[in-house]
This record gives sequence, C-alpha cells and structure tokens, in this order.
Amino acid sequence: MQTKFKFSQLNKKKQIELCTLPQSVFVTVNPDDETEEDIENRQEKFLALPTDIKEKLVSYETAKIIQKIGKKYNLELLQLASLARAIRSYYFKELKLDDFPRIFIREAKIDRETAQNISQELINKIINNNNVSNKIKENIILLPIQQALNQYERLGEQTITSERIKIKPLSESARPSIKNWIYDYHYHLGTGSHTVMERGNYLFHSENTKKLTNMERKKLALILKSLDEQDPLKIDKEKEEVIFPVENNIDLVDLYPKPKKKMRHIKQKIENNFPNNFSSNKISKNISKNKQRKASFQKKKVKLAKETISHPEHWLVGQDHKTMFQSVFNELKNKEKDQAQLKTEMKNKVDKTKQYKENKQSDQKTMKKDSKSIDNTKKNKDEFNQLKKDTKNNYLKSRLFRIRPSGAQREILKSAQNVINLKEK
Repeated sequence: MQTKFKFSQLNKKKQIELCTLPQSVFVTVNPDDETEEDIENRQEKFLALPTDIKEKLVSYETAKIIQKIGKKYNLELLQLASLARAIRSYYFKELKLDDFPRIFIREAKIDRETAQNISQELINKIINNNNVSNKIKENIILLPIQQALNQYERLGEQTITSERIKIKPLSESARPSIKNWIYDYHYHLGTGSHTVMERGNYLFHSENTKKLTNMERKKLALILKSLDEQDPLKIDKEKEEVIFPVENNIDLVDLYPKPKKKMRHIKQKIENNFPNNFSSNKISKNISKNKQRKASFQKKKVKLAKETISHPEHWLVGQDHKTMFQSVFNELKNKEKDQAQLKTEMKNKVDKTKQYKENKQSDQKTMKKDSKSIDNTKKNKDEFNQLKKDTKNNYLKSRLFRIRPSGAQREILKSAQNVINLKEK
C-alpha cells in the first residue's frame, strides 16, 4: 500500500508542483484531508478528457502562468492551489467561469476586486489561450533515454523516486536520479540490453526497488524499458526532463507481455484439467478419510490457482502463461501420486502384518501336531521292539523243539517219561 505523506513533509519543489499543476492539485482546501477515493475520482474524470486539455492540465507552462499570477498579487502557496483547482474544475464541468471570483474569495480569502482580476487573467492566459498547447508541443520531443542523456546533461539529475538509494561501491546513499538508477541497474545486471524477465526481476526483487511505491516503480520501468529496447520517451527540451504519463495512465502490464487469454478462461482451464476425484485410493474402509483428503486437496488446488491468477507480476516478468500453468498442473499431479504411493505402502504393510500373524498361528498348530506324532512314534517304537523281542524268543523256542532227536536220545526220553508216569501213579 502506498504511504501518504503529509503536505508539510514534502520538499519545496514538490509542494509548488502540487499547488500549481491543475491535475496534481488536491481536491480539498486542506491538502491532508484528501482521500484515496477523491484521487481515484479525479483521475477517472481526467482520463475522459480530450488529449489537448489533458496536456494543458499537466503542463508546467500552465503551472508557470499560475505562479506568475500568484507572484503578481502576492499570493501564498495554498492560495495558488485554489487557482489551479478552479481551472481543473472548469474542464471537469464542475464549475463555470463566472464562479471563479466567488471561489477565490471563499477559499483564498482575497478581496472581490483582486479575485475578479485574477479570474480574468486565468481565462485569458490559460483557458482561452491556445498558444499554451502549441508551446507545450514545441518543447516536447521523442527520444530514447540513452540518446536524451547524451544530448541533455541535466536530464540525468532528474529524480524519479522519493527515497535515496544505495549504490554498492559507495558507503553513503545517493539521490534517486535517473543516472543513479541506471548505474544501479547496470551494476546488478551488467551493461547492455536485458530481457523482459531480467528487467522484471530487478523491478520487484532488487534491494532498492522493494520499497518503491506503485507509481515510482512504473516510472522506473519506463526508463529501463527505453534503455533496453530504445523506446522513445517524451522529453521537455527546455527543462531537460522526462515527461512521464499522468498517474493511473501508466500500467505495468503495458510494459510487459500480456496473457493472450482472460483470467477467467485460464481459471476454467485449470478446473477442466483436473477431475473432481483427486484421491486414487478406493479401499472401502477408508472412504470417509478419502473424502476428507479429496476436499482438502480440492481447496489447495483452488487456492493455488487463485494465487497464481491474482499475481500479475508473473506476467510482468515475461513468464509464458502456458508454462506457468503447466507447472501448476505438474505440482498437483505429483502431490496426487505421492499421496497414492503412501496409501499403497500403508496397505502393503497392513497386508504383510496380517500374513505374518496367520503364518505364525499355522506354525504353532503344526508344531503341536508334530509333538503328538513324535510321542506316538516313540510309543509305537517301544511296542515294536517288544514285539520283535517276543517274536525272536518264540522263534527260537519253536526251532528248538523242531530238532529231531537221535535213537539214543529217544530211548533216554522214553525212560524219562516212564519214570515220570510211575511217580504220578
């Protein structure tokens, strides 16, 4: 926001300019009472006037005539403001010529006779005098800034901003003159011509340009554009000064490439290039979370688009609008991809955890079954060994009794059997 200085804080030259240039003079009697709305209304009315009248209202020739009349009648500075304001009000069709004396008596506090004499001189020397416009045109020439600096030495001393600037090699700050600004510009970017983007970066990001008001930045932009591209500027050869366009008649957008399409079309393009469902996760358990993420992502997308559209400096530095919005698209798509990848990783982790638990449970069951089978195997082995042992003994016994005895053995067995029988009897 532009800082408004009080009238008493301005230097003498600026005070004289504000009080004698019809277009620059304040609307109210007290210069500090003028509001921004008053300034805007004044500028709108001024821009609707024909070119020759606008030149008369901003001409220093008109201001000189008002100063001479003030000196003739011993008027103070604020009294001169009433004269300049009356001339502007006449061209704005807010005041008639017959009302001039009444306004001067009320605002400048002068007697009726003096007010009438001043009114007549203003009408004759300014309003009815076409030589003023002709003289203005004779003194104005069109030259690139470098050529004008070579021809007119005092031109480089013209100040175009209010605050002093820092020149790197110097320990002290310097006057904000044209030649000092050009020196600082070449110090940062080098001599020779520069691109629109380089010039725009300097205008908005340099240490000295960060504190400039909007109007001061516009003036500096005109100077630098003429320096780089050899664009002609209006030069007052008598005063050896650059004649800048009137406030609100300079637009920084005019100094740099304009976007080919309107902002609303570009905004529509953003909306059409991105679907409503930004979230790629379709798991039923996370539907509510996905809706929240989608809503927040939609807000971020709209906010990013609005920030991009609401910053005209992107156009001013010469950035192509297609490239700029393509970067917006890529950024949003990358965010979507990262979000989908994160969700996929989380899902894989959950699946791995479930699989691990299931495997662990199955392993435990298998171990129990194995332990039971081991016990059964031991028992069966013992039974088998016992059965094998018994089978072996039985086999031996059967083999023993299958042996056929000899004749002597049979006799012995018979005799033994007979003895057994006798004993039993």
